[in-house]
Amino acid sequence: MLCGSCQKIWARIDSGLPCDKQTSEPSLFEYAQQPNTWTGSHHTSDGSFVSAVQDNCYICTTIERDCTRELRKQAALFRTFYQLQSTDNPDQDGRRYDLDFTVEILRGQPPIPQRHVFDCSGIFKILPKQGMFLIRIIWWLKLIERVAISVPMNPLPITKNTFSTACEKLVRRWLEDCCKCHKHCTQRFDTTKSSRKQLLTGYPTRILNISAARGEKFSLELSENLSKLPEYVTLSHCWNRSMPLKLETGNIDELKAGMPLSKLSKRFQDAVKIARWMGIDYIWIDALCIIQNSKSDWVLEASRMGEIYSNSYCNIAATSSEENKGCFTDRPRELVEPCAVSDPLSDDPEKTHILGYNDFWCNSLLDTALHNRGWVIQERLLSPRTIHFGQEQIFWECREIKACEAYPEGIPEAFCDWRTRAWGRLDEALIENGKYSKGTMAQQHPSFLQRLCAWLKGTTMPMSATTAPSPGLPTAYEFWSRTVERYMECKLTYQQDKLVAISGIARKIQEATGERYLAGLWDNSSLAPSLLWYVLGRRQADSTASVRYRSVEDDCRAPSWSWASMEAKIVWHWPVGCESVLIKISGKEVNTTVGTELTGVASAKLHIEGHLSEAKLRIAGHDQDGYATEDGCYALQLKSQATSSQQITELEPAVFLDTPLLPDHCVDVHLLPVCTGWNGLTGDIDTQLSGLVLKKVTCRFEAKYERIGIFGLDQTQAYLLYGLGSEKTNDFNEYITNLERSVITIV
Repeated sequence: MLCGSCQKIWARIDSGLPCDKQTSEPSLFEYAQQPNTWTGSHHTSDGSFVSAVQDNCYICTTIERDCTRELRKQAALFRTFYQLQSTDNPDQDGRRYDLDFTVEILRGQPPIPQRHVFDCSGIFKILPKQGMFLIRIIWWLKLIERVAISVPMNPLPITKNTFSTACEKLVRRWLEDCCKCHKHCTQRFDTTKSSRKQLLTGYPTRILNISAARGEKFSLELSENLSKLPEYVTLSHCWNRSMPLKLETGNIDELKAGMPLSKLSKRFQDAVKIARWMGIDYIWIDALCIIQNSKSDWVLEASRMGEIYSNSYCNIAATSSEENKGCFTDRPRELVEPCAVSDPLSDDPEKTHILGYNDFWCNSLLDTALHNRGWVIQERLLSPRTIHFGQEQIFWECREIKACEAYPEGIPEAFCDWRTRAWGRLDEALIENGKYSKGTMAQQHPSFLQRLCAWLKGTTMPMSATTAPSPGLPTAYEFWSRTVERYMECKLTYQQDKLVAISGIARKIQEATGERYLAGLWDNSSLAPSLLWYVLGRRQADSTASVRYRSVEDDCRAPSWSWASMEAKIVWHWPVGCESVLIKISGKEVNTTVGTELTGVASAKLHIEGHLSEAKLRIAGHDQDGYATEDGCYALQLKSQATSSQQITELEPAVFLDTPLLPDHCVDVHLLPVCTGWNGLTGDIDTQLSGLVLKKVTCRFEAKYERIGIFGLDQTQAYLLYGLGSEKTNDFNEYITNLERSVITIV
């Protein structure tokens, strides 16, 4: 349903007026008058927007969901404005429209209220129904082309709760179609081609028997005791420290003997019901299949997590709610069913158009707590298919299709934004007939690389004709860096899991390249420039200050030169071009315990030969009272290397610190140039010289340093650093290469 304000927008088309001149729309976002465009105010009176949300208006509820949690708390102050634009195409049947919204929040009292303005991240699309019908026909023809056994899915009635017979039927139909018709999704756990010992290495050590024949009981079983290794499903969920039942050394025998399902949390009980919908008798849940108070068992099983999800029949994603509410949810039907509207330029009262949001998938799934959980990145990437139990409806995702209750044959392309399309490029992600041969990934699997690169790029930037990967250019390292960027935006319950929670993907990359893993980086010819990842604004994804991890036991989670040492939102443009590398990495010491090569680090060092420059780094920005304010502007005070007069030179380069410098406003640092002509910084920053900002660590036996950030100098600053002033050398690269060098250790 639509509220009165939304219905008036649609009716404006019939008026023929291109712009509402009577609107109270502020000049801050007045739209320029354009042909076939209607603009105006939407909700401008106090509380009217919230009332529309409470009445389940499709548009207003979607706008509210598009906002962050903090913004939602201020919804009563929302003033909304719209732009409706015709997007008719002569080659298409029926009229089409795009609908954009801008939100204004006014705080304080006139005459100078505080104003906060933002645009919705997505666009509402209004499409003719016949276009939707065409999508269904094309989908059906593709099915016939693959295997002529499936029938198109007529939408089932939307029930009040997702725990219903209709939802069960839909899940079964999705699974049947995927297993029979999708060639990229049909890789199954093959129990015929390998020895039992080999099979067990890719199978969970323990698994829960939830067969319907057991009624309201379940039991824990050791896989090695099963006569045949059965298919199983997995569960992705937000970890809850207070869940009523976990596997521990003290109750393992009790779980093996069998326990009532009622002992499980509501979410786990619901997951059992869903598995039974699928006709699967076994489920793997981390909290119940890994001994939670045994560090050795956790280390072993966590290292196998990638294989566990890769070999599952299906993954259940408990996206919908808090722990005590389970997987199923009540929902207003009017927010699930496609929103139908009539054509205002037609006398036909029939509702001939469908209204949808092009950020639909992300708005419903990707911005939820579950999908901002670090472990879910690899769980979702590696599983052959996932069923998401969302807040309003059930979503289906496999390597060939994304669908939901509202659009069971597939979400229309028009309702997919760049993030949604990027997630959809998973059809052969990380699996190519179940095996890799060592060597260059670009040569072995070019089509796989292009698809995976598109997905990984899509998690951080829009895809376009100019950003689409070219054949032969994509590499495993670019995929890895993009995955890490997305992963670092997510949260972990236990911070020491930083490396293990992405180890499944790391293993796939290692199998493809045959290269040594270095605490999140790779031992190859481009290791030096790969050290130049950086933290954006000294912040985490939730805008809190970035921190470098230190555990209670003072363990080494990761060395300072690895992104895994940070809790931060990072940028890692790697590999990118550079003119020349200025350092030599003479030694790499990464010590791990047995079985934790990809999941943990005991100690790590890089021995590097390069030229160091001493400097003082201070905050350059000040507030109105003269106090230092860390706004990203820093100054370097250094001694010129080319003069004997100990002249002090001050530069204001591009500096990206890993953590905030305050409360200290000045610190002694060492600059280690890594490369020239590096293109890895965001924006229009032109860098002649880039490298690491290091801080010396007190050590009796060797010169040890910790990384605290990176720097970028333009040509003038680079010349000043080495006392060249305005003098121009014929070959700066040769000049800097011939400078005095020393061997240092970065920990």
